[in-house]
Amino acid sequence: MEMEGNGERERNRKGRFKKASATTTKNVSTCTDENNNNPEFSDVNNEDPPEQTEENDEIDETFNVFDGRRVVEFSVLVDHLQRGCYLCHTSLDLVDCEKERRYGLASLLYVRCRICDEVTIIPTGKRHNIGQNGQGPFDINTKLAVALTYAGIGESVVSKIFSTLNIPILTPRNLKKRERETVPALETLARNSCDEALQLEVHQSSESGLVLSYDAGWQKRGSGRNYNSLSGHALMIGSKTGKVVGYSVMSKTCRTCDSNKRRTCEKDHDCRSVQEKLVWKFKVNGTSNGSQHHKKY
Repeated sequence: MEMEGNGERERNRKGRFKKASATTTKNVSTCTDENNNNPEFSDVNNEDPPEQTEENDEIDETFNVFDGRRVVEFSVLVDHLQRGCYLCHTSLDLVDCEKERRYGLASLLYVRCRICDEVTIIPTGKRHNIGQNGQGPFDINTKLAVALTYAGIGESVVSKIFSTLNIPILTPRNLKKRERETVPALETLARNSCDEALQLEVHQSSESGLVLSYDAGWQKRGSGRNYNSLSGHALMIGSKTGKVVGYSVMSKTCRTCDSNKRRTCEKDHDCRSVQEKLVWKFKVNGTSNGSQHHKKY
C-alpha cells in the first residue's frame, strides 16, 4: 500500500525517518468488538501517551500519514473502518485520518468521524499476547523477526531494503525483542525436527548400523594460530537421510551477565554463555531415544 505526500520526509544517517514533533490528542477512544470485549489496544483518553510494557514496541508518532508506504492487513483495516466510530457507529473513511502512531511495520491510525467529530483508533494489523492493558506486539513485527532468522540476515540488511522501499522499520532494540520472543518456538521446532530425523535415520540404518557425520564452525574466522571466536556451533548429520539429527550452540559471553555484575538486582534471563573458561570444544551426547540438541559447558 503506497501513501504519497507532497514532500520527502527527512531521514537520519541510517536511512530511517526522523520522528515528527509529537502533540497531545484528547477525547480519543478505541475500537472494540461487537460485544465490547477484548480490545486490541488500550484506551488513550488522556493527554499522556499510552504506557509501554516490556512486550510492546516503541512508539514513532507522525502526522504525515500519507507519506511513504505501509504494510497493511486489508482484512483488519477494512473491518475496523466498517465497524465505524466508537460513539455513533458511522462508517469511517481513511481520508479523515489525522495522525499515525507507528509500531515498527504496524500502525495505529487516528481517524476522525464526520458526524460526531470524535477520533477512533484503527489498527493496521493483528496483535497477539494481549495483556491486561489491551496492548501487545503486532503479528507483522514478530513475523519479520522470524523471516530474518530464516533468511539468515540481520537488522542492517533489512533496514537498507525497507529504507529503499520507503517503508518504516523497527529499531534495532525492538527487532531484538521480537527475535527473543520467537526463540522458544524456533528451538522447540528444531528439537522436534532433529528427533524425527534421528528416528528416521535409525530406521534406515537398522541393517548397516548407525553412521553419523559431525562438523563444527565458528562465527569468526581463525587465522591458523589464533581461534578467538566468541560463539560457535556444531552439527551431527545422518549418512542415510542427510538430515541434521543433533546440534550444539555455545557462546563465551553474555551481555546480560556482564550487565548484572554492575547491578544491585540481577536480571533473570536465559543465559547461553560458557560458564567456565574452557578451550573451544564440541561434543554431542547420544542416547537411545534421542540426542542432545543444546548443551551448556
